[in-house]
Amino acid sequence: RWQQAMQLGVRTLQSGDVTAAAVAFAAATSHLPERPEAWVNLAVAKLNLADPQGATAAINTALRAHSDYAPALSCMGDIQRTLGALEEAAGWYQKALAINPDPVGLNNLATLTRTLGDAKEAERLYLEAEQLAPQFTLPRVNRAIMQIELQRFEEAKQQLTALNDASLNPQEREHQQSALLSLVERERLEAPLSKLVESGDSQELEV
Repeated sequence: RWQQAMQLGVRTLQSGDVTAAAVAFAAATSHLPERPEAWVNLAVAKLNLADPQGATAAINTALRAHSDYAPALSCMGDIQRTLGALEEAAGWYQKALAINPDPVGLNNLATLTRTLGDAKEAERLYLEAEQLAPQFTLPRVNRAIMQIELQRFEEAKQQLTALNDASLNPQEREHQQSALLSLVERERLEAPLSKLVESGDSQELEV
């Protein structure tokens, strides 16, 4: 019955029926409350339903039984990030990665670290994720876009162009193409902007 409830929860979550998934995962926790997997899945569903308190309660239950269960630690990081507790979220991600250095967790921590302003550490984490899972393209997309934020425009262009041949999902492809377009626009406007600064003549910008 636990297995059936878990399978139903996963199917309904993948189909987008998050409410039904939460019900199924809750049923699984009632069958085998000592198993942490259902509690973590229930927390994910609760978080998707904008119920961080319910998600936190589910994760706390999982951690009481299995304090070193990496998916629960990582999920708590997701919850804290949703609540805006970024430093605390980073701490939870770090605990999870110390047990299981998975590429998704590394990417999440890298993006959070980048938001907190430590670009050097974020880049290191993105690269570690890429090395662990070369086919996992999200860290590559994120790292390339970060180069624009750091005003490393040539590096950004090289990294983004290299992604033209990668198998990106639609959202990743949209971000990559949008970032490339912004670089092209920047190059197009760089010369007339420089001339405008020097001469005060805006004619070349009126296109």
